[in-house]
Amino acid sequence: MHLILTEQNIRVGRYKNLFKITSNNKILKTIPANKLTHFIIFAQGFSISAEALQLSAENKITLTICKPYGKPISIIQSPDIHPYIQVRWNQYKALQNGFGIEIVKKYIHSKIENQFQLLFRYKNYLPQIEPTYHQNIQPLIQKLKQISPSNIPNAQQKIMNIEAYASSLYWNFFKQLIPPQYNFTHRTHRHSKDPVNSALNYGYGILYSECYRALSTAGLDPYAGFLHAIQNNKQSLVFDFIEQFRQPLVDTPLLASLRQGLNISIQKNGLLEKETQKRLTTLYIERLYENTSKDTNNTYQKIIFQEALKLAQYLNSSKQTHDHQQ
Repeated sequence: MHLILTEQNIRVGRYKNLFKITSNNKILKTIPANKLTHFIIFAQGFSISAEALQLSAENKITLTICKPYGKPISIIQSPDIHPYIQVRWNQYKALQNGFGIEIVKKYIHSKIENQFQLLFRYKNYLPQIEPTYHQNIQPLIQKLKQISPSNIPNAQQKIMNIEAYASSLYWNFFKQLIPPQYNFTHRTHRHSKDPVNSALNYGYGILYSECYRALSTAGLDPYAGFLHAIQNNKQSLVFDFIEQFRQPLVDTPLLASLRQGLNISIQKNGLLEKETQKRLTTLYIERLYENTSKDTNNTYQKIIFQEALKLAQYLNSSKQTHDHQQ
């Protein structure tokens, strides 16, 4: 279970095995720790007691603190979550031998296919979608598959160029599907002040936190990515891994809801109104726990963890050594 807090000036404390959420000395809610897996705070002005942090660690609950517009600024986990050093050792080897390039090619391929699968659902409103897919996207995917990992920086740049071009086509179609009152013209990222971009960023913040938790639980290093540049304080692997989930978990439910009349309100400071934030929280979390169309016994949340585990297993497999000793 996820608990997402959006209230201002809150305090997270502990009472026995419960989290106690208060504001202005009034109890807002109490939550049993054994019911939680992930605790996300989108709040301005909050505090958390040492006892609550201990309770979180005892129950292996991930605590994510986000800026109001969606960017996670702190992720706190129990040290028992990722004890497998061999997984990380193989991950670091994959950074150097080109094996990671093959992994990230699959992620970007999945992202591009997901983008255009979403658009094809609205093809009656997008007359150019089919010719664009056949003339532009299919050749692009073939180029992606043919990229050699022998020169890692060169391969990374080629993949990023392909991803950027496909995304530019995607967002140009996507904006045509947004109700006209939002005047959505292009995709922007952090600190966006228009309603649609703010709603997207908020959803990506929740998804980012979940991907971080899955990768850490699988024993991987969230900071050591195969495509995005490795920098201090940048969780590069999370940025790689999240690409395959953006469309099914954020873009799809948001677009459908907007077309069904969901109203997104923005405050004067450019942040989402609190009621809008709550509605979006419900939208994204319900999607996270929704059964996928391919497997009625599997939720998207489970798939994120399964994919993280598959990545760890793939890195640990003999295939990495075999492929790159030839």
